[in-house]
Amino acid sequence: MIQPIFSEVFAQAPDITYQTPKVYPVNATITPLSPTNTGGVVPATVYGQVSTYAGSGARGFTNGLAAVASFNSPTRIAADAAENVFVADRDNNLIRKIALDGTVTTFATGFNQPNGVAVDLTGNVYVADAASYSIKKITPAGAVSTFAGNGSQGNLNGNSSAASFYYPYGVILDGAGNVFVADAYNNCIRKITPNGLVTTLAGNGNQGFSNGNGTSARFNHPNCVATDATGNIYVADPGNNLIRKVTPAGLVTTFAGNGTLGSTNGNTVSATFNSPSGITSDAAGNFYVADLGNNLIRKIDPLGAITTLAGNGFAGSNDGIRTSASFNRPNDVQFNRAGFLYVADFGNNLIRKIIITGYTIDKTLPPGLTFEATTGIISGTPTVKSPATDYIVTAYNTSGSSSTIVNISVVNSAPITFAPISFKTVCSTDFDPGATGGNGTITYSSNNPLVATIVAGKIHITGAGTAVITATDGSTSFQQSLTVGPLVVPVVTVSPGFFSSCSGMQLTYTATAINQGNNPTYQWQVNGQNVGTNSPVYVSSSLVTDDKITCTVTNNDACMVSGTSPYVTLRADAYVMLAITIQASVTGPVPGNTAITFTATPTNAGTNPTYQWQVNGINAGTNNPVFTGSCFSNGDRVSCILTNNSGKCLTNVTALSNNITLDIVPANSAPTVTITASADHVYAGTAVTFTANVVNATPVNYQWQVNGNNAGTNISTFTSTTLKNGYLVTCIITTNTACATALTGQSLPITILPPPTVNIPNTFTPNGDGINDFWNIPALGYYPSCIVSIYNRYGSLIYQSKGYSKAWDGLLNGSPIPVATYYYLIDLGTDNMTV
Repeated sequence: MIQPIFSEVFAQAPDITYQTPKVYPVNATITPLSPTNTGGVVPATVYGQVSTYAGSGARGFTNGLAAVASFNSPTRIAADAAENVFVADRDNNLIRKIALDGTVTTFATGFNQPNGVAVDLTGNVYVADAASYSIKKITPAGAVSTFAGNGSQGNLNGNSSAASFYYPYGVILDGAGNVFVADAYNNCIRKITPNGLVTTLAGNGNQGFSNGNGTSARFNHPNCVATDATGNIYVADPGNNLIRKVTPAGLVTTFAGNGTLGSTNGNTVSATFNSPSGITSDAAGNFYVADLGNNLIRKIDPLGAITTLAGNGFAGSNDGIRTSASFNRPNDVQFNRAGFLYVADFGNNLIRKIIITGYTIDKTLPPGLTFEATTGIISGTPTVKSPATDYIVTAYNTSGSSSTIVNISVVNSAPITFAPISFKTVCSTDFDPGATGGNGTITYSSNNPLVATIVAGKIHITGAGTAVITATDGSTSFQQSLTVGPLVVPVVTVSPGFFSSCSGMQLTYTATAINQGNNPTYQWQVNGQNVGTNSPVYVSSSLVTDDKITCTVTNNDACMVSGTSPYVTLRADAYVMLAITIQASVTGPVPGNTAITFTATPTNAGTNPTYQWQVNGINAGTNNPVFTGSCFSNGDRVSCILTNNSGKCLTNVTALSNNITLDIVPANSAPTVTITASADHVYAGTAVTFTANVVNATPVNYQWQVNGNNAGTNISTFTSTTLKNGYLVTCIITTNTACATALTGQSLPITILPPPTVNIPNTFTPNGDGINDFWNIPALGYYPSCIVSIYNRYGSLIYQSKGYSKAWDGLLNGSPIPVATYYYLIDLGTDNMTV
């Protein structure tokens, strides 16, 4: 992986502080103590947390998801710009790839104990292929080629194919594209330029230890190399238990370790390592070492302090935080810009991950208190006394770290008593919060200076709202909420918002207020001049158009403040009289049937007037200012009533116009009708014919009526046989002549005579001698509904007549009946009379 230049724009390092010292009472829950960070953001992660990134732990070459994939002695790791991780899977002779989603695949094959891997800026992967004594190159598409080395064991410099290596174990690139090789069995650091020229940067090929320039220096099986931002090369020198540094000019020095086998932490000359085999650096200048023989991951900070980042020194595969985790011969470590390390856990056949951001504290807090590693917050309830102790808290992000000291002691408690604070207003004066007790002098603070501040130990109100007032004695604290009411300004409205009235009318206005308090006062004004009384109601009958009325309401509670309504106005109209005059389209005498138009001229009629025309006091025409008629009589009087339906300020709502009397010249002869009857005294059932005689009218329509009920047809005569005594027959005639009126003719009442006595002869001689040949019963002529029946002595019917308009001649079927005695039955057809 290219390491020497971290060209990314990293955020600044953290810069944390705590309020300190802190004295906490026993068994009192503390207010969480949070760090103040004025530097770069600290990720909410757990510093030193170790987890398994890929691999099941079983030896193999299974591809798939991270948890099921397997490796066989992974030695080196590197990542590209897309966060794909490449693994030199040595004993599988493969280069494996772990995608960002954790999927493990085989990236390239055909290697012989690949022992080192690095990635350039364009995604090419360089492999230190140890047992083939060469440096291989893999394109992003997976094409493998030999970048340098002739495949023979050796220590030759020269062009790529002429050069030789002897178990190259590590490979790294600088920002210029140069490749540096830890040539382990040649005990040299080799350099390959981008065009393939191989040279020896440091080391003389002899195993051993010595610092110096170039080939005067010696290494003991250098395993891995890393770079910094200035082009220096850092070498894991496991045979010497050292970390070496090589400048771009080839000057070799000892960077860390004293050469003694061990795991001692300390400064660069007092610390010890055990076969360190991998090294990497981060953007903040820290170096991380895979201390293979100690099963540890070590850290070297920019000041040279060496500490154990993770691992407990025993071989294992436990995940956990820092020293609770374990490794088995970790062979390589590589930095990821997201804030963690990859570890090639060689003996466990795993790829591990270590987070290097978050918070740490250097020692255990007093019992009951806890430290939150993701936030740096100290919280809890201390349970026992503890002397004042300095605790070092360090915050880490990818750009660096910041350490600060917080001093904490735990003492026997003396509680603070802090009563609730009563409601205040913005008019309230400064007051003592009133807290007592505690372990020392009580001081106060406000979390909202826009509401309240502390001045000379008292609360000073600055505005409306809510603030939390904290009372503290340096070890314990107690909080109360302070609520401050605003300056309560009355909000006033006056109704109605607009009056449209008449001059001199009494008007009533009502003021409605919000926030008026318990004892408000009211001041009404008209055009800015005080009027009315101290009342929410104002009554006046002297207002005029465009007067402006307002009301000011004053809240007389703790903070006296007034609010004035928006002004309302009015229109006061003068009273007016409704009037109407009419004119006719003609003057002087006019013939009958002449069309005459009358036009009304209103005054103050409003927007929706009603017109009612009248002729001789009888309603006529329509609701219209114009009325036209043609069927007038001489002397008719025409007038109009006007009603204002929408106006106001009227002295009258209706007005009667002037009368116009018409001078009509009548026609020469008026039509007449008379009725004559064929008889006016008749017997019941007798047909009576009535005739209507019309003069001076044509054509004529006839409507006959009997006692007011329609009868007959549209002809000049009407005949009836059903009249009863006293019935009155009339006829109404109408014509199609303009302005013609219906005329009614009336007959004399009909008198029904009592029926005559029926005298029935008991013999007649139908012998044709002209004497008594017919059975004449003249009176039956007055009983038109009678039924005459003749029976022989045996009761057989031999003759029957309905009505008796023709006397019986004694014939039966055209033949004379025998001389004998016969019997008759006569039903007169009225009132069940039978003879």
